[in-house]
Amino acid sequence: MKYTILLFSLIMSSFGCQTAETQKFQSLEFYVRYLQTEKTFRAEATFREASAGQNPVAAELPGGLKFEGKEMSVLPESGGKYKTEFDGDAQTEPLFVWENEKKQLQQFKMPMPAIGGFNFRFATKAEKLNRSRPARLVWSGEPIGENESFLLFWENEEHGVVKMPVSGMTADASLILPAVKISELKPGGWQLYIVRKKAVKTSVDGVEVKGLGEFYTKTETFLVE
Repeated sequence: MKYTILLFSLIMSSFGCQTAETQKFQSLEFYVRYLQTEKTFRAEATFREASAGQNPVAAELPGGLKFEGKEMSVLPESGGKYKTEFDGDAQTEPLFVWENEKKQLQQFKMPMPAIGGFNFRFATKAEKLNRSRPARLVWSGEPIGENESFLLFWENEEHGVVKMPVSGMTADASLILPAVKISELKPGGWQLYIVRKKAVKTSVDGVEVKGLGEFYTKTETFLVE
């Protein structure tokens, strides 16, 4: 009986060692940018893997990687960094597809909430932004959701660029810019575009997946006084 128990323990110990040795860490990082004016997609991805106890390194996926049905190219001497660019209409959930080691198709949909258009709604019918008053920004699309943010890019030939980050969820498709923010803009004409960012973290078939989507709106012009 002792020999039976000992033999069973040795078998289980050996199995445990083999499992630890063959266990792999794998991750995929995705980035998608969409330019509304140009109607252009840019997608990047990096695949990394490592055996237990080792640091992850970039590697190529055996079956390659596709974005919206288009094969992504591996960047030279990158190991496992992929990239593609093409024209197309905006998609709310553009799709990545690849094969796992068993040649089974896997997929990841990158959420990309869009902004159809935007404007400012004033307390009065004034057509200018007042540096001493708050302003309500409204847009066509979904409210700001979880793990989302806006980045407002104001551009003026004389005064350069002013960036205004906005974070936090909203109840509807609008937000208030306080007067202290508006006051950062010098009087004159300013061009504004918005970058809507969405971050995602999940797991697909045991692979750790992180995604970042950025939607760049068209540029609009506003007067500040």
